[in-house]
Amino acid sequence: MAASEGDVEQLLRVMHARRILDGHDDPDSAFASHRHLLKAIDAIPHGDIQWDAFSLRYGGPITPDAPRWKRQEYFLYCRDSWRVVENMAGSADFQGSWHVRPYRQYDENGTRVFSDLFSGHWAWKQADVIAQDPATHGAMFTPICIAADKTTASVATGNQEFHPVYAMSGNVTNEMRRSHREAVVPIGFLPIPKAEEEYANDEEFRRFKKQLYHTALRLIFEPLRPGMTVPQVIQCPDGHYR
Repeated sequence: MAASEGDVEQLLRVMHARRILDGHDDPDSAFASHRHLLKAIDAIPHGDIQWDAFSLRYGGPITPDAPRWKRQEYFLYCRDSWRVVENMAGSADFQGSWHVRPYRQYDENGTRVFSDLFSGHWAWKQADVIAQDPATHGAMFTPICIAADKTTASVATGNQEFHPVYAMSGNVTNEMRRSHREAVVPIGFLPIPKAEEEYANDEEFRRFKKQLYHTALRLIFEPLRPGMTVPQVIQCPDGHYR
């Protein structure tokens, strides 16, 4: 169901009138306007994680005749990566398809089979590293896999294009990842700097593009940094906290 701003305002007026007729000492409704209502909805801690915007630009000296790419402002749009991981881990949809520890799988001939990330050598070795450190012993290994789509998303304002970045948890089985839309979620849109043709192969511009790319990724995944060394308790799909 969708309602226009006018419809919402009319509903609020009706609620206000109803409270007057009912004899309430404070006839004002809970929301003063449709904007007040929308802000209250946005403040609800459940549901989709909000998108944040970061402004990035060239940090070196800029002369009056500097090329446009040095003077332009670039925008990174991303979501809180830690909350994205929390939402994934807490989704009951993944129950039975979420590995809490690495494993080794063999077929009937005794040959090792690799099917999920947690069935591989790397996950097993990482679990050993975690177990050897007294500060992390017993913690669940939760690798975050990143994918970037070459498809660009453009916006009408600012003449900018963006490079989508997706995140997924390595704990989820491959079968579930391929079949469930929430197993792979968009986590950021990287800015794509462009320059005039004469600067397309300019060494300074190429270096700036790389720095912008890495800076954007650092901002996206900064919320995950504490959990890389200090265990963070999260709820898993089976309802248990690990």
